[in-house]
Amino acid sequence: MTSGYFRPVLMAALAVFLTVSMTGAPVSASTPQPPDFGNDSGDFVNDGECDDPRFAGEGATTAGSPGTDASDCRALWTAGAIVLRAELNAGAPAPDFGDDSGDFVNDGDCDDSRFEGYRTTTAGQPATDASDCRKLWQDGLISLRRSLNEGMPRPDFGDDSGEYTNDGECDDPRFEGEGTTTAGEPGTDATDCAALWDAGLIAPRRPLNKGLEAPDFGDDSGRFTEDGECDDPRFQGPGASSVGEPGTDASDCAAAWAAGTITIDPDFDPEAAARAREVIVAGGIDFGDNTSTWANDGECDDPRFEGPGTSGLSQLRTDASDCLAAWEAGKAVLRAPVNAGLPLPDFGDDSGSFVNDGECDDPRFEGSATTTAGQPGTDASDCRFLWDLGLIKPRTRLNDGQVAPDFGDDSGQYARDGECDDTRFTGPGTSGVGEPGTDATDCAAAWELGTIQLDSEVGIGLPGRRMSTGSGFAISAAGHVLTNAHVVEGCAALRSPMFGELTLIATHEDYDLALLKASSPTATFASISSAPSPRLGESIVVAGFPQTDFFGKQSVTITTGTVSSRTGWGDNPNEFQMSAPIHKGNSGGPVFNMKAEIVGVSSNGVNEMVMLERAQELPQNINFAVSLRAINEFVATHKVPVTRSSTVNVESLADVAEFAEGLTGFIECISAPVAPLSAEDLARRPPISSIDFGRDSGEWTDDGECDDRRFTGPGGSSFGDIGTDASDCRRAWLAGTIMLAPDFDPALGAPALAIVTYEGIEFGDNSGRWADDGECDDPRFQGRGASDVGRIGTDGNDCLAAWKAGTVTLRPSMNEGQPRPDFGDDSGQYVLDGECDDPRFEGQFTTTLGEARTDASDCRSLWDAGLITLR
Repeated sequence: MTSGYFRPVLMAALAVFLTVSMTGAPVSASTPQPPDFGNDSGDFVNDGECDDPRFAGEGATTAGSPGTDASDCRALWTAGAIVLRAELNAGAPAPDFGDDSGDFVNDGDCDDSRFEGYRTTTAGQPATDASDCRKLWQDGLISLRRSLNEGMPRPDFGDDSGEYTNDGECDDPRFEGEGTTTAGEPGTDATDCAALWDAGLIAPRRPLNKGLEAPDFGDDSGRFTEDGECDDPRFQGPGASSVGEPGTDASDCAAAWAAGTITIDPDFDPEAAARAREVIVAGGIDFGDNTSTWANDGECDDPRFEGPGTSGLSQLRTDASDCLAAWEAGKAVLRAPVNAGLPLPDFGDDSGSFVNDGECDDPRFEGSATTTAGQPGTDASDCRFLWDLGLIKPRTRLNDGQVAPDFGDDSGQYARDGECDDTRFTGPGTSGVGEPGTDATDCAAAWELGTIQLDSEVGIGLPGRRMSTGSGFAISAAGHVLTNAHVVEGCAALRSPMFGELTLIATHEDYDLALLKASSPTATFASISSAPSPRLGESIVVAGFPQTDFFGKQSVTITTGTVSSRTGWGDNPNEFQMSAPIHKGNSGGPVFNMKAEIVGVSSNGVNEMVMLERAQELPQNINFAVSLRAINEFVATHKVPVTRSSTVNVESLADVAEFAEGLTGFIECISAPVAPLSAEDLARRPPISSIDFGRDSGEWTDDGECDDRRFTGPGGSSFGDIGTDASDCRRAWLAGTIMLAPDFDPALGAPALAIVTYEGIEFGDNSGRWADDGECDDPRFQGRGASDVGRIGTDGNDCLAAWKAGTVTLRPSMNEGQPRPDFGDDSGQYVLDGECDDPRFEGQFTTTLGEARTDASDCRSLWDAGLITLR
């Protein structure tokens, strides 16, 4: 159960932690005074292990928080198996912990770089996580970090003129320690280095070459000169690379030597290096020398040759011995020129950034050793050399026959960098990143060169969007996968990183079960328990992929609990109740007994807010799974060849979890693709630059549909206010799936989004659903001219008119005079919906659905409007 998250900190503290007996005998023969064990509020209670980091010994782990696993720890303490750990800060006076003004407060970790020990990180600023650090200090689990530079004079850090400033790392090769790199130039990352110095995390780098006489560095005649690295095989260290010729990168190597980041490589053999540079000519062929990284590996790594003895690697004329041997053995022959009979092109000049590197960095050409990194006609020497060898030719236009799309604008993060950063396109002129339609100049240029084309998987039109996610698990060697029926409802396609493309075989709505078939057989699959049902109170293990937008889908999540009831909601015999926590995304995942046998399928949990409203209490750990009876009937009906007894050797919970990981997969439900508009409709659309899509402030943002009533087409919906679903509508426009509604006046778009201000009051715009209806539909206002619907700042004209008529006034602020709180970020599930879903607040438009500090934009807007206050 010990998490890898804590392992580095624990290893660092081993020198002061109590040594634990390895014999299995009780740790202590005496009976010390029992400590305060706390309560059973943790995640790992009643599992036979003491998951409290205050204790050490056989059966103790650091997986939980202090004082949250009382029953387990008390039992092991009584048995003499655990003792209290030695305090890391024993005898040390408590420091000034500061306050809770940081970004990472109240998360159980001490995010203050001044401390080290259990659950410490360097993510925060010093003295800004007081509550967390004070608690861990009082538990004896952290101590002040020993400064690496204690007693040293403060150096001159320089300025912030470097390329890597203000990134939290000290990119100055003069320093070493936690958070340092050698990527920058000396004295060009002052702010970062000063902060890490003051935290005691860095010190002056100890010169690798101390006491050595500087050698003759040679000259700058090499291929990799003045790149900030010493490209000379005579040297080693963080300032050196593994390429280059001896004595051909003098400036870089001299600088690295002065900075102490390189020293002489004792394994360098000058005679062997000289032999490697000898040119071999045989049979009228210049095979070159043996200076390649892959020389003498038994393969010919020279792109001029082809055959079974070649590798295809681009090391031109640098693998002579291997290529000569392969040529003499008949396993390599010179390639036929790819440009035979073609007229000699105009190569341009050597004005580019990537000249004389052995590659043709001109996007007009294709073949061996070509890239699209440079501009056309700026790498003449390299391209002419490779042309004469017959290794390159003019590039074939990828987009011949395709109609040029709307490239959009240059509003993207990677605009004008020489690459087409737009995921609608494929080809060597693209980068694979970037939002559609935000790198127009680069993509238009690449289209003209023919180095990009519309992605056949995307093209014009929208691909199927992810409608929902869930979990599933293999139940036969033939590739049968079991999940919930509601996971696969309405899906045009089903896919899984573990199972590949999935085919729907059958569903049973009453049982909420679905049978799928994987694209290939499954090596690991689960056995179904032969018992009629799990026992009441029986321990269970649940596997699945909950909330993948936050927790990811690379690793399965394991939770534990017990069978709470033999029936489900309303005494449903097709379900049973369990205490194991499940969340959105767990649906369809397996429920195991402690023999690693299937006893259920995760299905659903209780809606806590509905129960709170109806029963006046908040339910805890009430979740449901499909019963064994329903599973058995379903798989029997569809003749699935399941097994009935597990062969897994189970000795612990970890064994069940490991088995579950090998057969439980993440499942995505994909909708049908959205077809584009007709060619006639596309031709009638104005250019994208003439449309203000607004912002992402609406209720239905980022759902794959354009929810803006100005637009119509297969990529849009009938919902949404004007200008409140910008990202979706922009994507749909670029995909050719929406157009302006025929009855919509384009001139109304801009006024609807224009901000109305009067007498210092920002009334907002007119993008709301109830704009221009004669009522002020904005919750900031009250009076007979106001309504109880609408969103802040979306009914400007009506509210201004009501204000002037004296029928509305601003509501009194609920938070006047209160200090502005930390709203957090927008990482929650219910963001940008017009409600503050942070349980710390109360007032209009608040709910307790979300987690604290995860709905910043909504809560900040309502706070500024004076409509909410801290509870």
